[in-house]
Amino acid sequence: MLSTTADTQVVTLSLKATQQELAHVGEDVPVALPDGTTVRGHVSEVGTVASESSGEGEKSGEKAGGASGGSASAGSGENATISVKVTLDHAVAHLDKAPVSVELVKSIRRDVLAVPATALVASAGGGFAVQALEGNRRVELAVTPGMFSDGYVEIEGAGIAAGVTVLEPQ
Repeated sequence: MLSTTADTQVVTLSLKATQQELAHVGEDVPVALPDGTTVRGHVSEVGTVASESSGEGEKSGEKAGGASGGSASAGSGENATISVKVTLDHAVAHLDKAPVSVELVKSIRRDVLAVPATALVASAGGGFAVQALEGNRRVELAVTPGMFSDGYVEIEGAGIAAGVTVLEPQ
């Protein structure tokens, strides 16, 4: 929820207590506004005491946002949340108490080989493979998938290298 105090605008989210490690003070984060635009902000405060929440307005996974909420109970249950505050880098007009979404990054991987997630096929041994071109023939290469993001998946495996032509099943 976006609120305004003096010259700053702050987004307050209730993050599941088990996901507290996703928020780091000083971290830059994108904030998606109701009109579809995205502004930048930074995590300005991460709570240290969990509170019990009704679960209303919370989103799970790598994206967190929505309403702040909860009561001041013990915070040891499944619905325990931590309050996180994100200060917007630039003020946004006419958005007091507006619902917004904040994207928190769980992990970053650099210099990896990634393919469209739809290119992964199940292999007979219970693992995964991709179909690739070797010369003029189609071959199946066993892969180990890594992180998924924006429709792509990181892959590793024998025969997998930059420049390999990977096919997507139709």
